[in-house]
Amino acid sequence: MGADAIKEAAKSKAGLSEPSANEGDASVRKINAPITAERLDLVLRSIKPYVAIAEARPKADPAIREYKTADSVYTACVEAVGKKMDQATYAGLFSDPKYLAGIEARKRQSEALDVRLKAAEKGSDQRQVVAIRDTALVLARQTMGQFAADKCQVPFKPIAMLNFEAALEGARIAAGEGPSPLISTFEDRVDLKPTPQARKAMTREEFGKLRERIAVWAISQADPALQARIPKQFTAEEMALLNARNAELAALAELFKSGSLRWADWGDVSEW
Repeated sequence: MGADAIKEAAKSKAGLSEPSANEGDASVRKINAPITAERLDLVLRSIKPYVAIAEARPKADPAIREYKTADSVYTACVEAVGKKMDQATYAGLFSDPKYLAGIEARKRQSEALDVRLKAAEKGSDQRQVVAIRDTALVLARQTMGQFAADKCQVPFKPIAMLNFEAALEGARIAAGEGPSPLISTFEDRVDLKPTPQARKAMTREEFGKLRERIAVWAISQADPALQARIPKQFTAEEMALLNARNAELAALAELFKSGSLRWADWGDVSEW
């Protein structure tokens, strides 16, 4: 959904597309996802890890394409080298002291990385976790493709890609490591998994509607036309709660407005 479509959705949600003399009173009476201090806090806590994802994604996309290209080059290189080797030459590698020493060295490096990985996981350093995992992956591929090591370069993931993976990992942990993956491939959308506390306190539909209403309010603060209709969509108590979190919501407004943080429906919200 583009920025214009997001703005039109906000207008619709705020009631600008359906004017009515008594719309304000009716809207308040029909609310089935009222904003309370507890619910507002639960929704914002659930959204918070996804802000890092939304901010990291624009830089990650070109980095992911760069990595995939480099990975394809490496895979093709290994296949080409392998095709040129006959069975006798390949079998002879396993009696070559230099070849075996290289495998043993990488095994020791992998064991050392495993120690570092456990320490990073224990310290909840997600950026370090994904970096170590990438290094371990490179080592594993180097070991499997050692016969081509002098001709084929195993690619490391770019920094922007690691930052994005770290943001995904952080969101997964914040969501209580639910059974549904946040993302299965980098082409898929990121599903939002609310925190366990949010899932306990409200239904999936309630969470989606609350996020929607919070986003409309945040977007409206920079749009006088929308802001004029806000009193007709929120109670005085709700507006007081939202105003109290204004600094936090203002930081989310552009991400909501651009669609980087989804809100106009709740198709991305994982099942309870």
